[in-house]
Amino acid sequence: MSHFIVKKGKEYFYSAEGKRHLEDMLDDFFKERGKLINLIQLFIGNEKLIDKIQPEIIKFFEQSRTIDILSVMLVKEWGNLEKWDIEKIEGMIGREAIKQWITEKTAEMLPVASIMNKPDRELTADFSDIIVERAFRF
Repeated sequence: MSHFIVKKGKEYFYSAEGKRHLEDMLDDFFKERGKLINLIQLFIGNEKLIDKIQPEIIKFFEQSRTIDILSVMLVKEWGNLEKWDIEKIEGMIGREAIKQWITEKTAEMLPVASIMNKPDRELTADFSDIIVERAFRF
């Protein structure tokens, strides 16, 4: 899971959309710090600050330590989730949403329509000997 998250993070921040969101976040960050941005621009020149930051964020995702840190965090959080009561999860997600999800996943995993269209003989073929044996015991 850590590898997947890191891969997707790197892809996102490498994309035009990711770069645009980084620019928006930088703009928000520096709105209150007008003088600070002027000082930073003195040091980096006329090149856009985003062109300096984006490659560094991508490098962060490429480091093996990032995967290690993320793995430790995911294991820790999974351990915390395992301790939750079902009521807490239900309160966060909602009873109807949980019911709908279970119904959808069950329908995906069990081919109910194809089972319902099969004759009983076909469905019980693997168990016919046991059925006959038990039926004649009585």
